[in-house]
Amino acid sequence: MTEINLPQNLNCIDDSAFFECGGLKQITIPDSVEYLGSYAFFGCSELESVKLSANVNRLYGSTFYNCGKLSSFEAKNLKQAFEADFHNTKIDIDSLIENGTEIK
Repeated sequence: MTEINLPQNLNCIDDSAFFECGGLKQITIPDSVEYLGSYAFFGCSELESVKLSANVNRLYGSTFYNCGKLSSFEAKNLKQAFEADFHNTKIDIDSLIENGTEIK
């Protein structure tokens, strides 16, 4: 499975929901989602692109940890995240900070 189409009425993605889902390459998280749990995409080694829901404004820890190919990350309203959310990804933490995300 390289892409997942999530239902437009989904309101949360629980902790570890896609933990080590190795074939996943891209995902768009619909704007209905307000909560994205810790470790939600941990270890998705092939994940390259994420478009985050406009209603997710905080990540809770290790969300994309060890997603080594993740290089495209679109987040309109992300206000707070942890360094561990993007550990071993290609995401530039400094660009997130420049766009107003507080990194802890």
